[in-house]
Amino acid sequence: MKSRNLLAIFISLLSTGWAIQAVADGNTLPSCEEARQASWMLTSELVKILGEGDVTKWPGTHAWLKDLRNQTKGIDKDTPVAKWPEVDIGALVDHNPNFWWMYYEIAPGDPMLTLIHAGLLLSQGEAMRAAYILELGQHWPGIPKSSIHTMQSLQATAMASLKASDDITKAGIKLFDQGDYSGAIKKYREALNLCPQNGWASYELGYTLRTQTQVARGETPAKPGMVTTDGKMDDLPEVTAAFAESRHHDPLQFMAYQGSDPQVIKGCLAIVQQVRPAWTSLRKEGITREAEYHALGDLSEGFQEAGVYDLAIFCRQLMAAHRNSYDPDDYPIIAASLRKLSPGKKIEDILARLAGKELALRPLTKQEKRDDGLPGLGNGLRVYMPDKPASKDEKNKSVHVDHIHLLTNQDAIAKRTTIDDFAKFNKEFDKIADEVLAKCNTPCKVLVRFTCTPSGHTVKIMHQPKDIDEEPLEAMHEAIARMEKLPVTEETVEFQIHLTVTPKSSLPNK
Repeated sequence: MKSRNLLAIFISLLSTGWAIQAVADGNTLPSCEEARQASWMLTSELVKILGEGDVTKWPGTHAWLKDLRNQTKGIDKDTPVAKWPEVDIGALVDHNPNFWWMYYEIAPGDPMLTLIHAGLLLSQGEAMRAAYILELGQHWPGIPKSSIHTMQSLQATAMASLKASDDITKAGIKLFDQGDYSGAIKKYREALNLCPQNGWASYELGYTLRTQTQVARGETPAKPGMVTTDGKMDDLPEVTAAFAESRHHDPLQFMAYQGSDPQVIKGCLAIVQQVRPAWTSLRKEGITREAEYHALGDLSEGFQEAGVYDLAIFCRQLMAAHRNSYDPDDYPIIAASLRKLSPGKKIEDILARLAGKELALRPLTKQEKRDDGLPGLGNGLRVYMPDKPASKDEKNKSVHVDHIHLLTNQDAIAKRTTIDDFAKFNKEFDKIADEVLAKCNTPCKVLVRFTCTPSGHTVKIMHQPKDIDEEPLEAMHEAIARMEKLPVTEETVEFQIHLTVTPKSSLPNK
């Protein structure tokens, strides 16, 4: 038999991160075992960087690394997957308080930790869960191109690893459609024997077992493609277990959210009504920073409602990265999710740290220079995103405030002015921007930087592209100079406002 070098892994440590490249031999895709081994090779290299941190400064990281070494002893690139020791991935990651202790020692959403998290999942066969984390992880602000490439390559490897099992599942569906339920069930079990974590195969197994039972009882089965959330369902334990397995291994497999359990019904509604639309929004080409941020918020809330706590937390991490700060609004979802996943004293200690003002975080990945004028993570400067997505009326406005970036630490601002005065000042500026910049004939991005002192304020206006009509900008500069000053008691308050200007002729309602 021809020797198949299906997957070669080339790992390079770059200044901005790691890169992995999966090379297929011809048209042959990696098997589940080959994908697991390749993923472990990548993850084991990345984990070494975690261990370089000071144990006294990052105790959670070193506590989890000890757990990792204990559970994965005997796993290496030269040992066949079939001979690997059994690893309880839930006990190592989701339900391990030391994992979350480490998680909240690292900058929110850091791509290297995302790769380690997803890589561990894939190394233990959790292909879809790894793929979802990798897709979401690409929404980290300022993510280096090398990290994107690595995530996309590992995600493609995860999806490819399911193909053989998926093909057998498709064969089972054909038998189901012919009324051969026993033959279909045999195929689904074959698919699961090849890849036990195939959530689609588990769903089809549960659905077919239910249908077979209903036919035997003389009942009329539900039509294929329908989700049954009937409180009177009388499913066999094997059916309920198969659907639960499907949801666990593939949390977006909404067809598996059915049965009699009220929590499952609640999860079905959350996945269909909130998670899937938000996921579709995130995949839109050219999505704006604001839309991306609010889609992540919808995902976080939807996953929380559906009981997919790890993804609820991860989406919240990405939101914090966009703001360059944790917010009080993050706490309820993070706290509820952590308490569900790994209740106990260590989790309460983590939550106490998150609730405090001082939170030391370790960046593992260097951000690429951003083209939106926003700060890198960890420098204490806060970005304020709009509280809610733009309404239809707001989308039809020529001038839209994208976000406000505080250049002065927010604690210092609180000492030098009041929230009400700051809000009043910005409201007056918004009015000027709406009136003046609406006259622009060229689509543009405008950045207005304020430096406010006890004696008054100065302003600097920048724009892209460079070649636009300067007259509205000059008029705005003059109007800002006439604004009532922001009451500042001492030193300075500096911030900048990012605007998008769309000519009236280009607005959707035109």
